[in-house]
Amino acid sequence: MATPQPRFGQEVQLDKIAEKLQIDPCGSASAHRRIPKRSDGKLSPLGTVNLAECIRRVVKVSDWKEKFRKLPHGRGVGLACSAYLTGAGLPIYWNKMPHSGVQLKFDRSGGVSIFCGATEIGQGSDDVLAGIVAEVLGIDTFDIRLFTGDTDLGPVDLGSYSSRVTLMAGNAAFEAAERGKAILAEAVAEKLEVPKERLRFADKRVFDSAAPEKGVTFVEAICLAEARFGTIGTVGSYTPPKSAALYKGGGVGPSPTYSYSAAVVQVEVNPVTGWVTVPRSGLRMTSAAR
Repeated sequence: MATPQPRFGQEVQLDKIAEKLQIDPCGSASAHRRIPKRSDGKLSPLGTVNLAECIRRVVKVSDWKEKFRKLPHGRGVGLACSAYLTGAGLPIYWNKMPHSGVQLKFDRSGGVSIFCGATEIGQGSDDVLAGIVAEVLGIDTFDIRLFTGDTDLGPVDLGSYSSRVTLMAGNAAFEAAERGKAILAEAVAEKLEVPKERLRFADKRVFDSAAPEKGVTFVEAICLAEARFGTIGTVGSYTPPKSAALYKGGGVGPSPTYSYSAAVVQVEVNPVTGWVTVPRSGLRMTSAAR
């Protein structure tokens, strides 16, 4: 959650309730995090909440039931879980305009330039945008140049806040890359005389999935497309789903997507110093949902 301090108090209270009722706190945690429903009985705008499933899975793979309150004195197992929104679901400006936009320029030397208004503030958003475009086009991030945070060069982006850049600018970059991929695929399909649906983009090549040795380099793909269509450039944008609120301020809080995680660790407590060590960790489960 974005509010760890009050959540800490809430989780401690849940543990105390489980202790009083003499029930497994993991079972209690799972039961108290079911899919939220509105007063009319319908599911909340989240659609699905996978936190309980994360807890159930991590409890199973960690042998929680065989260890909880059964380890030697000073040793035990602990559960941690989280739920977090991704991107503010409401627009800063109450209109239908996109929240983020990306432009791509394909160079005949094989390079791809990304123009985006999203600002890198240390959270790694530049790497995310480069990684998304590289993954779609089957090239290396070294082949990509980024021009971000410059309102003179890139399209509008509403800012780096609310954990929104990966979701919103990332989706815009994905859309722009897919559009560029479709243009290249059409030109390569004509050259190789194969259906474009069979083409794959990987290892800086565009090749026939039925005969991988039959293909062209990514550089050749751009040149083929440029020769046929002219200079290659694409755009992408992202607009969140429409809010259920009927008026501005009536839907504060919703997000286009949420992520969930749960982890179990085995801990040891020194009875003299009170120091806590974690000899075993890494049993973790993550999930995301709209």
